[in-house]
Amino acid sequence: MADDVTARRRNRIVTGPFVAALVVLIGGTVGIRPLAAGLAKRYSKEPIALRRPLRELDVQSLPSFRTGWQVRHVETAGAEVGTTQYLQLKIYRGA
Repeated sequence: MADDVTARRRNRIVTGPFVAALVVLIGGTVGIRPLAAGLAKRYSKEPIALRRPLRELDVQSLPSFRTGWQVRHVETAGAEVGTTQYLQLKIYRGA
């Protein structure tokens, strides 16, 4: 009698959707690290060669900032950014 009750309880818990959800959760748990490592490698930052120094960039020549924008260069320590070649601007609407 006790075996019969246990078997009925087990049959109620172990259903198709339960097993499918269990397989998805275990697969996700096993696969998340390799997936994250692959994405990190694919989308990691890479240095690119510049034709001109960033300091020579004329922001007003960019189509998005041609009219109505004021640009000010902001000085930042290179160690903060992690490189010696950087450009930090403050762009705001001019009056």
